[in-house]
Amino acid sequence: ALVAGHVSHIQNIINTISDEGAGGLARYANSDVPALTAGAEFELRREWRQGWMLTASYGYERAQFLDSSLANPRLINAPEHLASIRGVIPMVPDLASLGLRTTLEAPRRIDATTDDLTRTAVIADLTVSGAVKRFGLSYVFGLYNALDARYDNPVSLVYLSRTARQSGRTF
Repeated sequence: ALVAGHVSHIQNIINTISDEGAGGLARYANSDVPALTAGAEFELRREWRQGWMLTASYGYERAQFLDSSLANPRLINAPEHLASIRGVIPMVPDLASLGLRTTLEAPRRIDATTDDLTRTAVIADLTVSGAVKRFGLSYVFGLYNALDARYDNPVSLVYLSRTARQSGRTF
């Protein structure tokens, strides 16, 4: 079992801001308002000698600007919740193992001018990995985002859209 906590005070965080005087272009600028992040993480992990492994983890983080006049001080693109379950099952010793990773993509704030959030998504990856020691070869074959979850992440003001669709199922 693992437990960790953290606190960070951030000054001069870089933001992308709209530069109305330059024809609607965006530019980077340091914020005059400091930010604070605080969080904790928990992990339970079990490994067995034959190569079996099972782990579950959860993390919580609150990230916000330290300005009481802001209606919503939450930082952009900072998920409050992170969770994952991972496992490995050996199929053929040293030659092939089956891996599964399931991750929770928690909502992220999209823009400083609204309270809009991205949607929650569950991403599952399935892999077969191993090594052929005789030839010094190792490999991983993966099916990523196996459930073909469609989810978005916030992007900079320089894009036409405020979010970017993440890849669906890939091999």
